[in-house]
Amino acid sequence: MDRGEGRNRSEIPDLDARLKALDEALREPDVSDREFLFNVEAYAWAILQRLRAELFERRLGMPKSDSEVFSILQSGAVIDLVEARKLRQFCEARTLASRDFAKIDIVGVREMAADRGWIRDVLGRLGSVASPAAPGN
Repeated sequence: MDRGEGRNRSEIPDLDARLKALDEALREPDVSDREFLFNVEAYAWAILQRLRAELFERRLGMPKSDSEVFSILQSGAVIDLVEARKLRQFCEARTLASRDFAKIDIVGVREMAADRGWIRDVLGRLGSVASPAAPGN
C-alpha cells in the first residue's frame, strides 16, 4: 500500500514512531555528548510537534507561538498546570544546537533526559486520540 492510500490524514502516527525511536536512542548510555544532545534536541522538537498535532486533532485552537501550545492544552484539560510547565521547560532543549557547546551543563541535560518517564505517561494518555480515524473520516 502506498503511503497515501488509506492512510490517516494525521501526522500523529509518524510523530509517535519518531518519539519512540528517539526515546530508545536516549536510553543508549555510551554515546558521545554531542550525539546525546542532538537526540535530546530532536526528542524535544518531536514532543512539541506531537503536542501541536494534538491541538489540531482535538480542534482546541491555533497557537501563535510555541509556548502557547502548552497553555491551550492546559486550558483544554488535556494536561495539567504542572505538566504544562514541565513540558515547556523540557521543550526548551530543542534549542541546544544554538548554544555554546562548552557552556551546556551536559550532566544536567543527561539528568533531565533520564527522568522522562512522566513524558511517556503524558504522551501515552494522548494515545487514544492517535488511533486511526474511523472509515469515512
